[in-house]
Amino acid sequence: MWYDSLMAKKAPVLKAALFDIDGTLLDTTELLFQAFEHTLETHAFPKKSREEIGIHIGKPIYEIYQELAPGGTFESLFTTHTTFQLENIHLTSNYTHTISVLKKLKEKGVKIAAITNRFRTTHKSLELANIAIYMDFVLSGEDVQNLKPHPEGIKKTLSHFKLKNTQAVMIGDSPADIVAGKSAGVATIGVTYGFHGEKLAETKPDFLVSDIFDILPIILGDSAK
Repeated sequence: MWYDSLMAKKAPVLKAALFDIDGTLLDTTELLFQAFEHTLETHAFPKKSREEIGIHIGKPIYEIYQELAPGGTFESLFTTHTTFQLENIHLTSNYTHTISVLKKLKEKGVKIAAITNRFRTTHKSLELANIAIYMDFVLSGEDVQNLKPHPEGIKKTLSHFKLKNTQAVMIGDSPADIVAGKSAGVATIGVTYGFHGEKLAETKPDFLVSDIFDILPIILGDSAK
């Protein structure tokens, strides 16, 4: 297929990099895990291990709470969860090469978007991490009818940029990111440093990297040097 020859290109053929946020651009390990732990405890649901919670991260939040808190009232769970995140948004940090990668993409004229299933806290976390300035478009859970793995968010972003699916790549750490990218017809890069590690290979992304820095030659070709 068209993306099989990306690595051989002399110049970048991809005009937009579409990033997941949690576990891809930002290390939000404590923000996410503590929000789930706090919410389950507040609503008197059995405690779950981080392994039990982690396998669900990346899915729509209502699906996660159907698994972690069966029979619970989602609206109440959701309010507790998002309020905790708003009050503890400082529990985020950049990965080592996040800013340098975004700077390089920006220098080369690549459009940058963040597409997340997270609600309410997206812009604040990007601002606190000093990466909001690199974003050309940000799409959160409240901006779509269907969360990832549905391709709506990616298609909406492509429409915003007026680009074809062959001109963009979805980068993420969860199966939902890769499935959404494939469904939208864009190239996909899975990152193994996030929440799902090497298991992400099971979703068969077009490329798999262990450091965000390694996406540069995929997107920029020889111009990454």
